[in-house]
Amino acid sequence: MEQALRGGASTPQYEDSLIFIGQTSTDTSLISSDDGDILRPSRFSDQIRTARKKYKKIYYLPHPYGFERADDEIRELESILEENIEKCDISSYEILCKENRIGLIAISSGFLQEAKCFDKDTYYLYKPVCFIEGIERHINIEFDDISDPYFWSTLLPTLNATVTSHKSLRRTPPNQLRLLHDAWWGYNELMLKDRNHYRDIVTFGGAASSGDLNKLQQQTHQELEFLRSDSAENARTTAAIQRKNDEVMEKIRRVEIDLHLVAEKYRATQKNIISQNALINDLYNSTSWRVTRPLRKFRRFISRISRKIH
Repeated sequence: MEQALRGGASTPQYEDSLIFIGQTSTDTSLISSDDGDILRPSRFSDQIRTARKKYKKIYYLPHPYGFERADDEIRELESILEENIEKCDISSYEILCKENRIGLIAISSGFLQEAKCFDKDTYYLYKPVCFIEGIERHINIEFDDISDPYFWSTLLPTLNATVTSHKSLRRTPPNQLRLLHDAWWGYNELMLKDRNHYRDIVTFGGAASSGDLNKLQQQTHQELEFLRSDSAENARTTAAIQRKNDEVMEKIRRVEIDLHLVAEKYRATQKNIISQNALINDLYNSTSWRVTRPLRKFRRFISRISRKIH
């Protein structure tokens, strides 16, 4: 690895260059937190043009697994900047080790955070998924930090208590986070190039063997990208079904509310009918109704005679 990193001399080809860092189509950091859209370079056209003016040339570094998106982004950048854009022919970590004046621009790639450690100028078009500086930064706290006696003596101070930390200088194993998340990206290629068997194959096997290795590597990456795309498509289908189900459930809920209102109106109507019938019964059973019964009969008799006369 040290041998691979020592090849950091400046390269005239990339002197005073801006390099756009590509990402995969399934990178969740490309999802806008504002509207849920997948972020693309065209959304940041003005920012890209402004950064481009600071450098003589511009290149595109595709993500090891971002085949189709890389081609789409290059066409999009060429349309924005109205110039041809070439792909970088070196890996991301080789770029960091170059002594050239190189600027790195990306939508949300975490690679730009690493680039700062190599004194590279960086331009975020959006934001990284995980902040490592500023008030929103994520802090890595291990169990040893919480279980340390010195931590608790500071939190719960006691009189005349002498406490020493049981922690020594933290010995983080190489590539701990890469192993934890199984995410190697361009670093995997750098490690492979540092292996003796790789150098032997390229040196003694000739260009054909090197080409076969690259072809096999690309084929493997394409298969992985296909699996990721298939998984993403399944996720989108599941989300669509879930949305449809939510809509149906919402309609059922509204129908239930309407049925409840109809039932309430029906009960109120029934109660009103019962009340009206009670009033009618009280009227029929009243003394005044019985006393005026002869008058009502006489009135009906007069009405019949009147109809016969007319």
